[in-house]
Amino acid sequence: METFEISANSLNLSGCMRKYDYGKLQNLVPAHRGEGIEKGTVVHLMLADYYRGKIEGLSHFDLIERGVEVGRRAVVETELEIAETEELIVKSFREYCMRWKDDVWIPVAVEAPFSLVLHEDDDLRIIFNGKMDLIIENPLQEGKKFIVDHKTGSQNRQPIALTNQGQGYCVAGQTAYFIINRFGFQKTLSPEKKFVRHILQYPKSVLEEWKYWTIYRAKMIHAYVKAGVFPPDYTQCDKWGGCEFLPICDGEPQAREWKKGADLRVKERPELYAPEDES
Repeated sequence: METFEISANSLNLSGCMRKYDYGKLQNLVPAHRGEGIEKGTVVHLMLADYYRGKIEGLSHFDLIERGVEVGRRAVVETELEIAETEELIVKSFREYCMRWKDDVWIPVAVEAPFSLVLHEDDDLRIIFNGKMDLIIENPLQEGKKFIVDHKTGSQNRQPIALTNQGQGYCVAGQTAYFIINRFGFQKTLSPEKKFVRHILQYPKSVLEEWKYWTIYRAKMIHAYVKAGVFPPDYTQCDKWGGCEFLPICDGEPQAREWKKGADLRVKERPELYAPEDES
């Protein structure tokens, strides 16, 4: 029996199998990460420490100061300007902590990895992997578990429920509730508008449908990978401001290998989670 592993990110990449090959199989990323991704990475580390501290029972003051120190250390590993970080990221983190000072959330787990067997037969086992930013309980809704995903960015978009991450994480966590915890960087907005939480609830039938079609898609991806065939989908090239691999694909096919060496690098290690900036 073969085992094939997927994640929400690899499902998203598979809209274009050439992109899947570059991003998932070859593990390539742009040589220089975008500023939004850099900021998102730092904030995720700060928030992870903040909620771990809550589980540990730290005082609110210590939660903030330890999180700030985590952020400052993390910035050294990025290409961000130190002054900008202090002005924007640290200031926003302090505002976030004060915005939710009297939060009723009870953190249960932070950065919780999971592996869920979605399908298994005599020939193939399909495993869905991921990492949940945060799992919480709410005393106002006893007995219900909520999966929380932190989203950084500079725009207040109304989220849609039909995402591989939201649906897949709820299937894996055996819950109907997924919270998008927005962390905004807007300098002109009040904390009440910068730091917003959207609660998504999935009916059981919706999650079952996601599981059905995800198994179907995973089998399709597996077939392409096994055959070593990665057809491009040109409808994906200009989405979300342009595919990160567009500079590689644009132009003559024989130049792609050279372009890859000049514009891309291999990630130091594979990651289950890739911060998503929404600016």
